[in-house]
Amino acid sequence: VVDLARLHAAQRRVLLVPDEVVAEVGVAAALVALVRREVAAARAAMLAELGLPSDAFVAGFVGRLAKQKRVEDLIWAVETLRQIRPQLRLVLVGDGPERGHLEDFARQVHVTEHVRFLGHRDDPMRWMSLFDVFCLASSFEGMSNSVMEAMALGKPVLASEIPANRELVVPGETGFLHKTTDTVGIMQYLRRLIDEPGLAERFGNAGRDRIQRLFGVRRMVDAYAAVYRRLLD
Repeated sequence: VVDLARLHAAQRRVLLVPDEVVAEVGVAAALVALVRREVAAARAAMLAELGLPSDAFVAGFVGRLAKQKRVEDLIWAVETLRQIRPQLRLVLVGDGPERGHLEDFARQVHVTEHVRFLGHRDDPMRWMSLFDVFCLASSFEGMSNSVMEAMALGKPVLASEIPANRELVVPGETGFLHKTTDTVGIMQYLRRLIDEPGLAERFGNAGRDRIQRLFGVRRMVDAYAAVYRRLLD
């Protein structure tokens, strides 16, 4: 199985090679092209595995399918937007007590072709790497590991405007925040990300940098060291 997340990481490392090194060594440009081809091939294979079109714009969620996650709001937004942006698809990774209800709801609003329920997966990061945007519409939530993982992968985040999400997502810089239950807002932000691919890329890059800056290993070590110093003083 091709690990798209690992390929994305490799691509990011390659793209960090300075231009002067590219010119001097003469191989980095070819390596960039190779990695990009591998990423595109891995994405195409994953889309085919899910029966999704090659031009799909994938909004995704990873987590427990519970009522407070408000996944129904995501389905409703997709149902509305798909009529004018038919490339939109929603991929849901996870299981939970609401799955049966959500599958029924998707059928009721005739959006089953645009939604995929993957259930529990042992490789959620692999599927998250397929997303064009990570979505979390929760009515309440602690500090979300899934949001941080998505940002670390360079994904823009569309999330509800609850305190924990405001700690992570900077509106207009790393993604968008919408009011809880605001399906119209979700739809409008998704439409903007579909229509402005450069915006999604910019948000993703800024989000990855933010996570590395705020939650990187070096920063955590420094924070623990500061705590210990205070305790010893």
